[in-house]
Amino acid sequence: MSEHLSGVDDAQLERWAYGRATTPAEQERSGLASAELQRRAALERERAERAEAERASAEAHSRAIANGEVDDTASEHPDPWADSEHRHRRRMLATGISGLVAAALALVGGIVVLNQPNLDPLAIFERQETEADREWAQILALDPETTFTAGPRVFRDDDGIIGLVARVSTVPDGRSTAWDAYCLYVGRELGDGSLSITNECTYPEQFAASGLSVIERGSSNGDGYDTAIWGPIGDPRVEKNMALDDTIPAPSVLDLLANPLNGFEEELDALSIVDEPDRLLMGPRLANQSALIAGEPLVVQLYLLEGLTETPEPEPELCMHVSHGRPTPVTVCSPLRNAQSSGLLLQTVIADEIWTVIVDVTGTVRAEKA
Repeated sequence: MSEHLSGVDDAQLERWAYGRATTPAEQERSGLASAELQRRAALERERAERAEAERASAEAHSRAIANGEVDDTASEHPDPWADSEHRHRRRMLATGISGLVAAALALVGGIVVLNQPNLDPLAIFERQETEADREWAQILALDPETTFTAGPRVFRDDDGIIGLVARVSTVPDGRSTAWDAYCLYVGRELGDGSLSITNECTYPEQFAASGLSVIERGSSNGDGYDTAIWGPIGDPRVEKNMALDDTIPAPSVLDLLANPLNGFEEELDALSIVDEPDRLLMGPRLANQSALIAGEPLVVQLYLLEGLTETPEPEPELCMHVSHGRPTPVTVCSPLRNAQSSGLLLQTVIADEIWTVIVDVTGTVRAEKA
């Protein structure tokens, strides 16, 4: 597969591999470019290792001749690696195992350290926390509803754009779950000395598919935009002069759940509506709605629960909690896959009338009199 891109230069391959890919064709090209970069890095490492091994072997052979330990008439030096070792290393390189870490080869005569850009978008959390990380964590912590479960970690570009990445709890008590949101922040100073922060958050499945991006500003050397990018492959970074991507991903109810709680939800004591809070993975969040029935707002909250462990294949459940004035609140839950394809529906009595409440796959509420 990578042979199709063998004539493309590294810079273009990196733009394809690490840039945002939204369409199936772009995602396929991103995968091919990443594979080609790994193939080239593997070949370069193998050449470097071979050259170092041969150099070390030659030095050892020269020392042996000088010490009278071998015959200096030998015209060929033995291969420092046996055929079985070559086959093993080729398998390692082909599968990318040695391409994901910095490799250190201890050889006679010295040590060679080999590096490749890290393809893991979460590798940034493995580095030690810096003073800048701590300072920005304090700034972001001014939002009391945000609880970090990883990071934040700061990254910068050469023009002073400051970006931050973090994983954020999506439940009111701040627990970390497998559904922690991925968040990308971009900070900028305004003319009056104040600070503006723009952020985008998403849920794990969407991050793995498309990553996150935040447009920082119009490019100074083109018609595009300088854009902060994190995921789905590679370290967080700023891409210069990117074309505006007008592809709008299909909205999902999970987009709503991936964003931090707001003050109104806190006032509602969101956690109190969940019967089994230990199973809570995301939410509750207020659904997008503006329904007013009999003079009072219809309050619809959504949340995600861990699947019941006694089922053969536990699947998260998406739940809808509906309340309106005095009537007893009503809750309905459905397996996540069903809710993502068909939405959620329940019926309740409001002002002595039967109403059907529907939440579609985007998280938008519709209420209809039965």
